[in-house]
Amino acid sequence: MYCLGIDVHKRDSYIAVLDDDGDVIEEVCIENANLDDFAQQDAGSEAAIEATITRSTTLSATILIRGC
Repeated sequence: MYCLGIDVHKRDSYIAVLDDDGDVIEEVCIENANLDDFAQQDAGSEAAIEATITRSTTLSATILIRGC
């Protein structure tokens, strides 16, 4: 299982995917409109979200729906 670190911005989110040893295996910047697609590929993973605005609510819903 992977762990996702997600930094939410107005239009994009920056995501780091870490393995069980804490090593970064992927870093991506994706448009928030495409978060659902990204969440599907890492379903079942744990996630930590950094956001200081209400956009985190939508992101949290997407992650929960996909089972992350």
